[in-house]
Amino acid sequence: MRPARHRGRRGRDARCGGQRDVRPPRRGPDGRADVLHRLPGRDVAAHPRAPPRPAPRGTLGPRRVRRRARHRVLGAHRPDRPAGAVHAAVAPRRGGRPGGHGDRRGLPLGARVRDAAHRRARPRRRPHLHDDHRRVDPRDARLPVREAAAPVLTVATGLPVPDTDPALPAAVLRELQPAETYLTSYAVAVVLAVLGAGAVVWAVVRARRGARARRAGRPRGEDARRPWRTRVATASLATLGALSLVLGLAVGANAYSGYVPTWGAARVQLVALGLTDLSADAPGGAHRGQVRTLAIPGTAVEQIADEDAWVYLPPGFDPEGSTRYPVVYLIHGSPDDPSSWFAAGRVPRTMDVLIRRGLVDPMIVVAPTVNGTGPGGLDTECLDSTTGGEQVETYLTTTVVDTVDATYPTLADREHRVLGGMSSGGFCALNVGLRNLDLYGAILAIEPYGNPGPGPERTMLSTQAEIDANTPTTYLPTMTFTHPMPVFLDSGQDAPREALTTVRRMAQDLEDQGQTVELREEPGQAHTWAMAATALPYGLVFAQRQMAGG
Repeated sequence: MRPARHRGRRGRDARCGGQRDVRPPRRGPDGRADVLHRLPGRDVAAHPRAPPRPAPRGTLGPRRVRRRARHRVLGAHRPDRPAGAVHAAVAPRRGGRPGGHGDRRGLPLGARVRDAAHRRARPRRRPHLHDDHRRVDPRDARLPVREAAAPVLTVATGLPVPDTDPALPAAVLRELQPAETYLTSYAVAVVLAVLGAGAVVWAVVRARRGARARRAGRPRGEDARRPWRTRVATASLATLGALSLVLGLAVGANAYSGYVPTWGAARVQLVALGLTDLSADAPGGAHRGQVRTLAIPGTAVEQIADEDAWVYLPPGFDPEGSTRYPVVYLIHGSPDDPSSWFAAGRVPRTMDVLIRRGLVDPMIVVAPTVNGTGPGGLDTECLDSTTGGEQVETYLTTTVVDTVDATYPTLADREHRVLGGMSSGGFCALNVGLRNLDLYGAILAIEPYGNPGPGPERTMLSTQAEIDANTPTTYLPTMTFTHPMPVFLDSGQDAPREALTTVRRMAQDLEDQGQTVELREEPGQAHTWAMAATALPYGLVFAQRQMAGG
């Protein structure tokens, strides 16, 4: 016999859309419902559950699990735990808002009241874009804390503002730029990389197809020799593809760094490797400035072997003539060698253009080597080692200068002697120049650092006092200048913010000491040789103004 149906509120089945009878909630002996709602801030114990009664087959009761109309009553029958919230998952009626009354259709009366109280107490819905969008108990006082955003690194305020405008004439800038070649073309790099990757992939596909064919059966006679030809062709294709891919990556890296900007620079690198020699047809040949090498002897005291310096001699240079020339010493970075200034730094082209345009007087440019072989390895930072290594500062200030003045007709005074460099060479120029005010008349520091770095500090110097004495950022604020020292500082705007801040602070310290400072930052340049080649013309023009009396 089927039980009598409840004549109260009727619920709609969410699955089939029909009308179904809903049984009333089961009540205890005292008439109270098993499910009691709980209002916020009030503790109400639930009545013990009555023994479950099996529902007749086909009857839809409140505890019947529905596929699309579920509800949960958390902890209402557990006196030892606080009652939770009711979350209905019934789809809302068409046109209604989510979470409206339509969501609670088909729930028992107690559950509907309980759900309504929870909805009033809980916070509003937040979009999923918020970090703290998650279901929380409204009684929980612990609210999600939004993490503070990471600070944006910016250059410190209150420091000198660098000049970024191109101060040279537009025609000169166009002439200084080398003609674009395949060595610095991003398009060539992309094409080579794509072709190489495609060839490697196709070789892998051919190899797998051949392996499947060999497993399928072993041919005889003429057909047996074809797999070997296929293997050779596949291996050749893979090799060519790998070479093309590596070449494309190399061209892309060179286009970014500007290490070998022209074919003439490539020949300079070959000369540095000993694969060819300089001649009248070499970069800066007889019809322009001349490029030569000069052997500079080392000494046992300095612990430096005989090394070759690269030298630029201006057009019309006559070693037997009466004309004497200023000298600019350029220090390379690490790991590099003196030829880098003549290849990546484009010294011959820059000097030829500036002299022809009348922006600088004819002068000699010397690039000595400062690489070491002692405890500090190649990176010496031009320091005089106190741990048994090379005496690089002494080598630069005595041996190199004396050899150049004895070999070429130079103006051997501090006003016509300039010291410059890039990267670690920029630190060398700044530190050695400031420590030898009576020897150099100007400093060209391109992409300089403010200290020797942790590696050379450990391997070249012994005490903290020696490190401080070779750290411009430390001794500049209290330094005593016995001679005026004009300083040119230039960096790329895309260099690390910390490096730019260091350069600006050193510029501020120099200005506070009453020294002439030109501070520049080149737009679109990073810490590369391309940046050094861009900054060199501005530095040479600055040096020319100082030698001419400011």
